[in-house]
Amino acid sequence: KWYEGSLFRYWAREPGRERLKKRLFVLLRQRYADDLEAFRRDFEVEPRPRRFADLEGPLRRVEVRPGRRPEVISEFAGLLAEEHYRVLAEAVRDGDPNHLLRGDRYASAYSQAVARAAARHVDVISVNCANVEPGGWISPSFLETLHRVTGKPLLVSETYVAARENQSG
Repeated sequence: KWYEGSLFRYWAREPGRERLKKRLFVLLRQRYADDLEAFRRDFEVEPRPRRFADLEGPLRRVEVRPGRRPEVISEFAGLLAEEHYRVLAEAVRDGDPNHLLRGDRYASAYSQAVARAAARHVDVISVNCANVEPGGWISPSFLETLHRVTGKPLLVSETYVAARENQSG
């Protein structure tokens, strides 16, 4: 599972010399147009930057402000996923171009930015369907939306349904 917020925070705390930290900083500059106040409306950061360029260095703490959901977090996860799936697909297809490539297996939640990146490089999207409804109902919107986001066929590779008997549910 791609945890967008965790990935963003991890790379934001890294030193500016790291390749992916540099990509994150370029993305932040593009999205916030070097406007530190706009960035601060979305994020709480320690140490407190005095200028936008200070974000390029290592940060001790990076948190999204309550009530905010900056798109730049998903966008950064999409950039990481694009590189991940591209490298993966090139390596697999170089060694074995005649088989399906399915990439990750998505569970009950997924990043749309990551799923879009995967779709550019894999043949099929793999998904787990875990039932959370007492009657065994699985929401069709989960599968429909994932298919719409990726435009790829879906392979349901795992299901889970608990039973009331035998203490499994």
